[in-house]
Amino acid sequence: MDEKSIAALEAQIEPLEKSDTKKNKAEITRLKNNIKRIYTENKLMVLNFEKTNRHYIVMVRSTRRFYKLFGRSALYYANDIAPKLNLVANPQTDGDYKHKSEYGFISVREPEKIAEVLKTIKITKIKTKDTTGNFILFKLPWEYTNEQVAELIENSHFAMRNFNHIVMVDNILPLLYLQILELTKAIYENVRTMGGPIEREAFGLPCLKEAQLMCNYYINTTNGLINQTECLKKIKHHLTNLKTTAKIIADLKLWTPKVCARIGDIIIKIQEIIEKEQRSTK
Repeated sequence: MDEKSIAALEAQIEPLEKSDTKKNKAEITRLKNNIKRIYTENKLMVLNFEKTNRHYIVMVRSTRRFYKLFGRSALYYANDIAPKLNLVANPQTDGDYKHKSEYGFISVREPEKIAEVLKTIKITKIKTKDTTGNFILFKLPWEYTNEQVAELIENSHFAMRNFNHIVMVDNILPLLYLQILELTKAIYENVRTMGGPIEREAFGLPCLKEAQLMCNYYINTTNGLINQTECLKKIKHHLTNLKTTAKIIADLKLWTPKVCARIGDIIIKIQEIIEKEQRSTK
């Protein structure tokens, strides 16, 4: 077992989480700290490579089987390669205060499937000296020129400015939106891994729908389609519906206590933000 393999370290954590002992908790903490350290080292190494990268796409192992593209890899993939192949690429702003990707990052869950699609335009996966599985490297059949890179950078910045202007006109309560997004992400991640289709359709998807509606009402408010008072009222209504379904999921033990606790904490934070804001506007 390679001590630098994030996948191997996560595999060690999984059985330990099933037993709630002090010894196991200490070991889980140690393993997670190792994962964080390795991921940070890998990201820094890739960011240094990306500064002059002209004809590669690099995917870096993250957690929960996700890989991430940083720097120019993210730039090339989001603004040139994915559109050619009708693939979905959602660049996200890199919030890392220490080692930041200038052009954001892109998360991918199933790199093997993407690799098959990339082959259709002769982008091939190549071997590296890495034995950890922490990196996947693709070689492009072309090389970007300085002018092309500059154009892609400008297009990337324009797209983000356009998105911010059209979709998020006035971020009225940024902390609330961040918590709603965090809730949506937590539910989405765990709906995908629920035991079977019955559990997902009966309980998981309704939870996800309520979280999505909360996002929709917030964004509609930023665009002036409904006022803030009505927005908070609607979000609170859907939060209540979500809480009811989440309680059933917890009682039926369809999610682990750790997952239920995480989602419950976010729900409480959203509820506190809404109630505080409603009190201030009375």
